[in-house]
Amino acid sequence: MFFENKKNFSDVKVHSVCIDRDDRTAIVKFRDKQASDVVLEKECIIMKRANVHIESYHPEQQTQDVTRAENKTELPRVVLKDLPNAVDREDIEMLLCSKKRVGNIEVVDIDYNDEKSLAIVTLGNQESLETLLAKSPLTIFGENVHVVLHESMEQSKILVSKLPENVDYEDVEMFFENRRKFGDIKPLDIEFNDGDQSAILTYDTESSASFVVNRCPLKMRGRELLHRKLPIDKTMGSDEMIADNGIDKAQTQLLVEDIPEDVDKEIIQMFFESRRFKSCEVIDVDFDEKDRNAVVRFAKPEDAQMILESRPLCL
Repeated sequence: MFFENKKNFSDVKVHSVCIDRDDRTAIVKFRDKQASDVVLEKECIIMKRANVHIESYHPEQQTQDVTRAENKTELPRVVLKDLPNAVDREDIEMLLCSKKRVGNIEVVDIDYNDEKSLAIVTLGNQESLETLLAKSPLTIFGENVHVVLHESMEQSKILVSKLPENVDYEDVEMFFENRRKFGDIKPLDIEFNDGDQSAILTYDTESSASFVVNRCPLKMRGRELLHRKLPIDKTMGSDEMIADNGIDKAQTQLLVEDIPEDVDKEIIQMFFESRRFKSCEVIDVDFDEKDRNAVVRFAKPEDAQMILESRPLCL
């Protein structure tokens, strides 16, 4: 109210204020640089009969000097997720500089990704890590921001297939961010493949991914979805397997010939994942409509072996 009062300053708009009552300081962010320059022209102001000193704020000077490891990746890192859309890097810096809100922590670096609404924060020591995790969730702009270990983001992907043909990326995003179905759990990233109407969802922790998988059956526009944790690495259709999982790629693929004319790729996948073959999981179907054959890749060698032992097959 003080800075936006026209008697004190003309045409000055405040974006945000972060107050540290212990240090009796405040970090004030203005809407534009011109407003900031107008305020800085007055090195001292009187507020409630007290002299208040004003100086330019430089976040890099506020970060304490730490003895960094030669490789920054060796320092502890956390992820701030579910950041509000209006947040930018400076807002995150102000939040982490507030001793009252997050405690006395040492911040080395902030890698902000506005598209995914998250930030990866590198901390100076283990004490800072424990302090920040204990403060979770943090509050910024009135919304909760959760703090999780960066390492926990690995191996938490779900493959969702059998999506309705008329859905797109935004439909998938809205469905899996539905609070009524999944509460506060939502994917950090979505890789949508409109070619075979499937998507890879990345979650922050293994428990979050397991929660979504266990919510079956899930229906989207009246159609039941198939979703399971990924046994493959990053990209849909990739032949890169998770290290040390013991899967031999050559033993997980089968050639299927003489496919009937009225059968398509989706029917092939549903056929090999039907109850007659127990728990077989199809990872990919490379279907040649012209020659009426397909290469079907299964999740495990045992799945392919079960199909071979069930011959001849009738479709």
